[in-house]
Amino acid sequence: MDEHPTISLLSETIVHEPNMSATRVTVGLQFRNEGDACVAQMGFPTLRMPGPGYHQVRDFSVAADGQPIEARQAEEVQPLQLGDHERSCLWHLFEVPFAAGQDRALRVCYDEAREHYMWGSLAVPYVLQTGATWRGDVRDISLEVRLGERRNYHRVVLAEREVNLDSSGPPADAVLHTEFDGGTMRWSITDYDGSPGLVWLAAEMG
Repeated sequence: MDEHPTISLLSETIVHEPNMSATRVTVGLQFRNEGDACVAQMGFPTLRMPGPGYHQVRDFSVAADGQPIEARQAEEVQPLQLGDHERSCLWHLFEVPFAAGQDRALRVCYDEAREHYMWGSLAVPYVLQTGATWRGDVRDISLEVRLGERRNYHRVVLAEREVNLDSSGPPADAVLHTEFDGGTMRWSITDYDGSPGLVWLAAEMG
């Protein structure tokens, strides 16, 4: 994908509220148009994870400056190169008008829901890479995992690729550095240029 000529993504704030049956994902996106008035064609990718026990995206919604925007799901799954792997993504498509020099705040919400969760493990992927297609680097990205009172998660990690929480643990080179504050796990990066392309939340119940 080509870089947009005038619109920059200044910041991206992602919040996961994990649950074994449905994880709520809320994303705040701060955009700036540094050119003339235009209508930006936007797409928000979610990783396709077919098969029993895997997540499906439900109740996808988007708003700009608090006003709902109509979004549609692309009819076909599209391949997306994430690092060394090609993954299948579902694209949620919408249009956002910008005045000349305008800043706009977008809010995306959806549930990563799964019908079968008896295995006691949780996996929630989030595609970051496409944020780098806007003009320049993304200045700030932060991700919070709000565990709250869910103390039954005894292993929780954020990784830059798909990992399994088996007895040997995830590879050290895949795990992202995080900080804990009470029941919240945090990860952040500045001047994001497209790497890591994916952030993978993995959790296991005790």
